[in-house]
This record gives sequence, structure tokens and C-alpha cells, in this order.
Amino acid sequence: MKRTHINWFCVVGAIAVLICASASTQPPKPPSTGSAGQEQKTQLEPMQSQSGTVVIKGYTETGYISGSPVVSVNCVEMADLSTHARWTGMTIELWTLVGVRSLSKESVVSYIDYDRIEPLLKGIDYIAKVRASPSKLARFEATYRDQGSFSISTKNDDDDKGTVIAVVTCGSVVPVSRKITMAELAEIKAMIVKAKEKLDSIK
Repeated sequence: MKRTHINWFCVVGAIAVLICASASTQPPKPPSTGSAGQEQKTQLEPMQSQSGTVVIKGYTETGYISGSPVVSVNCVEMADLSTHARWTGMTIELWTLVGVRSLSKESVVSYIDYDRIEPLLKGIDYIAKVRASPSKLARFEATYRDQGSFSISTKNDDDDKGTVIAVVTCGSVVPVSRKITMAELAEIKAMIVKAKEKLDSIK
């Protein structure tokens, strides 16, 4: 009888050990995601979808590149009135007007936190200097990708004349891209600098 009790306690103890070991090896919870299922990698994006509170958003357009789609650069400031949290940064937006009788705006927006603006400017400086293939292969592409859904790159054009162009891409679920000239890339950099200067002035 005593031996039966001892065996029972041994079995219970072994099960408890197995449960603890199983719990410790469980994979970590997935990161929080946005409304479209993509991981939120910036501080600004979650502010857009806050519920149960008042979120104040201020923005100023610092410039745009006309064409299809239009490339627009804006500096932004967001504040949550319930927590007093405040974040600044910028957006780069690719948008087009669609429709015949009543026009509507279709756009894809990428958010860039303030502390990522300086690395972005340095990235643009670097890729703008790449004028020929840095490898022994004929084609090249130099890309700077932000921690959010924005990327910008330079590469050989398809004209086989050695022309270098830039490509702006926004969005992660359904990315939208726009080819631009190197002169337009310089304009976009100037718009980003202007956005940072504006944000610095309201600190």
C-alpha cells in the first residue's frame, strides 16, 4: 500500500517536470501587428490606430515630386491626450488621383520616426554616389531600407546606356514604387532635410 502511494507521487512529480519543461520551450509570442497584419516597426504607426482616446495629428507638407504616382514628403507630430505620449517624424507618400467624374485619392504611406531621419539622409547620400556597378557583374542595385515600410534605391536603368536611376518604394503589404531621376532624388533629400528642420523648430 505504501509502495502504491510512492509510485503515484513519482508519476505526478514526473508529469509536473514535463509540463514545466514544455512551457519553457514554447516559442515567444509574435510581435504586435498592424491592421493589415504587418509588424509595426515604427512608433508613429500605432498612434494612427489608437482607440478609446483622442489622438491629435499635425502635419506640414515640405514638398512633392509630380508625376504618377506623386511623391509627397510631410513632417508629422502625433500626441495621445490620455497618456501624453508624443511622437514626431515624417511620412513619405505615393499617391494618384483616380476616377473620371469624381476624383478620389489612392495612396500608400510610409512612416519614419524622427530618430531614423538622419540615418535615412546618410543612406541617400551613399546610394546617390554609386554610379557604376560596385561588383564585377553588369547590373547593380544599392538600397537603403528603413525599419518601417520605406525603401529607396539606385540602380542601372534598363536602357543599357549606363544611366543610373532611383526607385522610391512605400508600403509592405502591397508595395508601390516610383522611378525617379537622380536630380529628383536630390530634391527628395532636400524635402527630408526641410522636414527635419521643421521638427527641430517645434521641440
